[in-house]
Amino acid sequence: MIATIYSIFLGFFVYKELTIKGLYESIIEVEFFGQMIAREQIAVKIANMFLSISGNRLILLFSINALLLFLGTFIEALALLILLIPILVPVVVSAGVNPVFFGILVILTLMMGILTPPMGTALFVVSRVGNMPTHKVIKGIIPFFIPLLVTLILITLFPDIVLFLPRLLM
Repeated sequence: MIATIYSIFLGFFVYKELTIKGLYESIIEVEFFGQMIAREQIAVKIANMFLSISGNRLILLFSINALLLFLGTFIEALALLILLIPILVPVVVSAGVNPVFFGILVILTLMMGILTPPMGTALFVVSRVGNMPTHKVIKGIIPFFIPLLVTLILITLFPDIVLFLPRLLM
């Protein structure tokens, strides 16, 4: 809510590119999109798809990891969080997955997605800031990507690695 108000403030007063008409059209588009998703029961269909893959928690988590890694290469991480997490959380909770663990797993997976070509947004930012060609940045991240992938596999297999500290504090 605060981010929305801040964005509207920036659009009107700082960047001066947002108009009342533009704001109205955006609200109508969002409302239409939300109604379409609700009417077509897209969230329920995605949840049922993941639950039908397997009753095995690990297969479910690895399927979600693969989906998020794939989508993260093309779509901005924040957009994926907003679109998919409300759909996926009930699915994984019903499969017995701790929501704190799932949140950390999702963030790590999406972080890897923004480092992965062809549309890894972090690659283009680093390339631009470092004034380097993108292919050099891609070669430079490979040694870092492999430990991230190993970490993702390990925490998916052994959630207690992630949950040790939260359980200790609670």
